[in-house]
Amino acid sequence: MKVLTNKSLSSLYPYLGLILLISPSVVWISLDRHVWPYDQAWYGQVSVELFYKLINSPLGWLWATINALGSKAPGVAWFGQLFVPLGSAIGSIDAGLLLSILVTQLMTLVLMFETFIELSGGRKLIAMTGCLAIASAPLFVAMSHQYFVEPMQTLAVAWFVLIMSFAPKWSKKLILNQLIAATSFAMLAKVSSPMYCLGPGLVGLAYLFRKKERSPIQNYEKWERQAIAGSFILAILLTTAALAWYVKNWNSISSYVISVSSDESFQSLYGKKDSLINKILYWLDATRSSFFYQGTSILVIMTFILAISIAIFRYIKKGSKPQNHFNLCALVSFLQIFFVLRTFWSNIVEEHRYLLPLIIYFAVIISWSLVQINRKFVTSLLIAALILQLLFVHSQALNISYPNATISYWLHPLDQNPDNANDLNEIAKRTCSETSKNRYNIVAIELPWLNSNSMSYFAAKQLEPLQIRCYYTSLGYTENNLDKAWERLLSLNTNYFIAPNRTFYPDASDPFNRVALLALEKVQNSRVFRLESSVNNSKINLFKKIGSSSQ
Repeated sequence: MKVLTNKSLSSLYPYLGLILLISPSVVWISLDRHVWPYDQAWYGQVSVELFYKLINSPLGWLWATINALGSKAPGVAWFGQLFVPLGSAIGSIDAGLLLSILVTQLMTLVLMFETFIELSGGRKLIAMTGCLAIASAPLFVAMSHQYFVEPMQTLAVAWFVLIMSFAPKWSKKLILNQLIAATSFAMLAKVSSPMYCLGPGLVGLAYLFRKKERSPIQNYEKWERQAIAGSFILAILLTTAALAWYVKNWNSISSYVISVSSDESFQSLYGKKDSLINKILYWLDATRSSFFYQGTSILVIMTFILAISIAIFRYIKKGSKPQNHFNLCALVSFLQIFFVLRTFWSNIVEEHRYLLPLIIYFAVIISWSLVQINRKFVTSLLIAALILQLLFVHSQALNISYPNATISYWLHPLDQNPDNANDLNEIAKRTCSETSKNRYNIVAIELPWLNSNSMSYFAAKQLEPLQIRCYYTSLGYTENNLDKAWERLLSLNTNYFIAPNRTFYPDASDPFNRVALLALEKVQNSRVFRLESSVNNSKINLFKKIGSSSQ
């Protein structure tokens, strides 16, 4: 009994190691106080609203779930709502929602550990090295501090890679059920997921068309019957959820996708046109800085080149092809990386976080390289480099070391100053109450810490438990016409015009704030609004609408 107990405990050690890899982010989450900007605040707002809708009106919750977000896949908000009560219990809904991101990342590491164990023939050291490559990537760490959809999309990619890796061993029924479930999950994570999952998905499909079912595996049938049944149920649930959401929101989704893919003026807000060679150099540098320190990247490249040389030598001189399926998985991973980067090269947008799912494929290639070389010294050297990278990345995030400009710009240092958050809490209290339900408040500027999305999220955290709903909106997304902004302001059932002190206004060339200062001046000189109060010694001024819609 003691021996069995020891074996059971030893089998848990790798998973405890995976938890340890992401544990520094728990410290960051517990200490950080920065205001979530833009999309992150929007996802947070929807997560909070869904949870409280579930508590107060289960039928209303079902309808709200199907309508959630509209133009963007709802997976992160659907999953995040489960962590709202945890956030409330620990005194920070922000922390609760970010813990949902950490759970997502932990599931990614678990799936990849099982994948590497399968592909490497049970070599736990190489499997842990592959997971370490993922967990130490600056962008992976950075996204554990942000409430974005990319970590869930990365989990979807890990799921597809798992299917690809186990396909030779699984039955056709299991592969099919898993592919359906993974596809639905990926589409709920992000609309662009097919671009990242294409390669592994095709490999899985290919195994569905093998001429005969794979030979039965001893002591495997019972587990597989259970896996097939569980996968079938999961596929039904996820597919039903995905179809319901996409059917309901198809017009919004298609309009948004067409806009972001064809509107160059929109794309130019997040990138720029450039020559092909400059785009290639930009994305290669972005990829390196997102996943590796410079020294680590050199070691990884050298390891890969050595592995390729060994594999070619074995094939030519000895005629042997060891680890055939691992070779296929590594090749698919390489082609998948190239395919995604090639897509980015021809695009105006230059957003680094879109690279995150590629870390899965880099980890597969790294693990494959170590299997080809098959030397503990090389594996140990790479482990040491990745551990140092993990420590450096987290030390930078926790403000222990100085920022390193050569790694992911998404790795934001810890911000323990609660002033901005306190200001937004105060604004929510003053501008939203039972008497002002269902009225709009205009946030007349677009700053990371002060914008309509952030205000809506803060209001939701405070007021959703009381079933009070106020709306916050802007002067118009990238609006550059003052008359249109003013018409929008007056046409809404406006309650407050919220504007910071002039010192916070960016230059008029800022595409998101072209008319912000002009609108403030017009409000100050009009008879429609009056200055009612200010927050934090006039840091933010609140103008209340008191007159008719005419100036």
